[in-house]
Amino acid sequence: MFFFSKKPRIVGLEKGVQDFRVCELAFRKKNWVIKALTSQEVSCTLLDKEEVISSVGTHHVLIRQLELPRMSDKELAASLNFQAEPLLPYPLESCLLQHVVNSKGSLGTEVTLFAVKKEHLKAHLEDFASASIEPERVTCVPHALAALSSYFISDFQNFLICHSGEIYTTCVLILEGKLISSHFLPYSRNSLDELEFELELNKVLLSFRSQAKNHPINTLTLLGFTNQKIPRLKKISGMEVEIPKTRFKNLSDEDLATYAIPIGTALAGATATVDFRQKEFSYGKKWKRLKTPLLTYFILSCILSSLFFAWGRLNLKERLTTLQQEYLTLLSTHEKEYATFEIPFREEEAPVASSLTADEITARLTSLEKEIKAQPNTYPLLPLIPKVRDLLAWLERHPHIANEPSKIKIESLRYQLTHRPTFSKPGEKYRARVSLEFTAINPSVARAFHESLRDPSDFIDSNSEVKWNVSNETYRATFNLKDQTVYR
Repeated sequence: MFFFSKKPRIVGLEKGVQDFRVCELAFRKKNWVIKALTSQEVSCTLLDKEEVISSVGTHHVLIRQLELPRMSDKELAASLNFQAEPLLPYPLESCLLQHVVNSKGSLGTEVTLFAVKKEHLKAHLEDFASASIEPERVTCVPHALAALSSYFISDFQNFLICHSGEIYTTCVLILEGKLISSHFLPYSRNSLDELEFELELNKVLLSFRSQAKNHPINTLTLLGFTNQKIPRLKKISGMEVEIPKTRFKNLSDEDLATYAIPIGTALAGATATVDFRQKEFSYGKKWKRLKTPLLTYFILSCILSSLFFAWGRLNLKERLTTLQQEYLTLLSTHEKEYATFEIPFREEEAPVASSLTADEITARLTSLEKEIKAQPNTYPLLPLIPKVRDLLAWLERHPHIANEPSKIKIESLRYQLTHRPTFSKPGEKYRARVSLEFTAINPSVARAFHESLRDPSDFIDSNSEVKWNVSNETYRATFNLKDQTVYR
């Protein structure tokens, strides 16, 4: 439902030397937007209301690329530990693994593997716990920078990013939007003038170029650097350098330099693809964000149940009223008085029919059914159908015959009782059929006589068809006589 699918605000955190850098993202109009960027002693009250994401440092994360046979996600998850073990410099049981599927094709599956030692994750969580903060999810700095790069305004998806922070520098290689490699340099933005930094940066760039042979990258993307240091970095790298622009509105270059990691951490948390909080480090308050939705769901369920209950009661009342009216109609059809019929069921005065329940009506209908079945099957023995003499008298007085007897001459008349009730068929009704043959001086007179037979009368049944045919100038009319017998 809508209150379960609603995305909460996400807070990305980066722990600096003296304070925390905070980025708060909100989901607006199908996009993530930056709601606030602050550097402060974090308010625990604020963080209790938001989803907090942090990032493990680059020097604690190992990133490797895997090329596996084509397999399903379930098969990949089951075989990941086995495939990753030869690539790790430490025992598998001492670390936590996460992975991102880069591509799936007919040739195989390409996967980026992330590994962090449990002791480093424990130290990271304890560091935040000392400030009374418990992140719900923990990603890593390289993945955060990769998530941030997806918001760069660029015609390319290949980036060589160098981010300088308060404590260390991170370099990441991103090809076609996929994180390929990362390097840690133990130099802060305040120590970039050292010769060792230049040598280490050249080694990293050389390593990245060898990994991106088929994806030439001529620009070095800088984050966290001041404009004064850009010419020196351009000289060191031998590449064009740039400070990227993002799709976030009102995000200045200065804010991007300062808050790149918390912004990327929040964006990485929004996708939830890499989360090292698993196994014994799983977040312990998983139901915290579901309290309000569950309470809302419970209240709405109670309201909806009450509405359905009220509607059901009203519907049952209407159906009971209809049942009571049909019950009275049935008694009337069988010529039974309601008060008299109620005597066997009530010792005191008979209640009004509107007070009867469905079970009481069912009991009375059962009694009525037994009473009807106990009665013998009767049927009328004397039909109230015009007799032959009555029919002949009616024909003699018919205007088309009595007024002009020379124009119509009756040749033959056949009177037949085609249906009648019997002991085996007591529900059958009487039906008498008359077949009349006559001649007329011309077809117009015969047609007029035929039309008169179709007119309503006390003799001919207007509900049945008056059949008509002609043979050798002799006309034949076949019709049923009206039955006025009373049936029970």
